[in-house]
Amino acid sequence: MNAPEDGGQEVIAALTELERARGGRAVALLADRLDATHAYVLYECLRRRERAKRLDLVLLTSGGDVDATRRIALLLHEHTDRLALLVPDHAESAGTLLCLAADELVLGPMAQLGPIDPHISAVGEHAAGPGRISAEDVRALPRMAQEWFGLDERADRIQVFAAASQRLFPTTLSAFYRADSNIRRAGRELIARQRPDLAEQDRARIVDTLVSGYDSHGHAITRAEAARLGLRVAKPDPDEEDLMWRCTEPLRSWHTRSDERGGLLGLVADAGGFLARRLLTMPAADQPPRPYWEFHHTGGEHAC
Repeated sequence: MNAPEDGGQEVIAALTELERARGGRAVALLADRLDATHAYVLYECLRRRERAKRLDLVLLTSGGDVDATRRIALLLHEHTDRLALLVPDHAESAGTLLCLAADELVLGPMAQLGPIDPHISAVGEHAAGPGRISAEDVRALPRMAQEWFGLDERADRIQVFAAASQRLFPTTLSAFYRADSNIRRAGRELIARQRPDLAEQDRARIVDTLVSGYDSHGHAITRAEAARLGLRVAKPDPDEEDLMWRCTEPLRSWHTRSDERGGLLGLVADAGGFLARRLLTMPAADQPPRPYWEFHHTGGEHAC
């Protein structure tokens, strides 16, 4: 394997030490944004070794696609009897959704989860404002109209809906509704794996809080707050914390850097020697950037 420039070998070394310390298989999934390609690359990583009774996944991500994240969670459970997610830094938005599927959620002192309210693009010729809007921003319109302007009658609510429909294409509004329903359904499905001991309504309460309980998508849910919310949270010992932090260093240090091949967007690694990096090409002046995966492992390396 030849990956000396990006810290890949250091990640594999840290994962190897994690395997010795915790007694399970150790994998790292680092990504700016999770999408369907991460499921395929993670599968290529997992299938190279025997199914593990215990799988420790070191996770770092700012979010991503809800359906791809659900697929990743189900894929991980296919390859282990007990899934632990180790979060040394941030696992926000869709990353928090993935954390709901963990049998054990190990959060370091710098760990940060976040609300899972879905965001979609506002499209159509009448779309205005920010390019991506949270479904919770749309849901807040009637409450804002009531609290700020005293609009509470049925006719007032109809006017609020009509105004929203004029600024957002009607099918965009229905897309917000479907996205909200989708994230709640996925959240209830995944948290049932972590908290089967809770009643269904209590699990739904946790998911509803993660979707609607915060006034900002950027709200930092700390380790203590995650435990109060009802997630099954564990603390790493100092050695585990150090190894978790070392695993995620490449993406932090490369976040604002680039080389001749472009910036680092993500990384999947395994203590067994598998390493895949998602890179961003440095495009020609008339072409958009293009992400691609580059693979390094004991059997050689290739890019696609």
